[in-house]
Amino acid sequence: MPINEGTLERSGATSVDEQQLVAAVSYDTPYATRVHEDMTARHSPGRSAKYLESVLPETAGEVQALIAAQIRRALR
Repeated sequence: MPINEGTLERSGATSVDEQQLVAAVSYDTPYATRVHEDMTARHSPGRSAKYLESVLPETAGEVQALIAAQIRRALR
């Protein structure tokens, strides 16, 4: 995630719709979408556009384990 003053990073939030079984991660700054989508923008080392999407493949196992643990907990 790009960082200068940390405003974008601090605006991050998660939400869960338990009825629809949907969870979301969102960022609430006027420029969050532009920073995420602009593949031509320059970023600091270790930062990039598509910062939400890019981590999904490498963290899929962890995310699946977290979801499974929550399902097991709910079924007790």
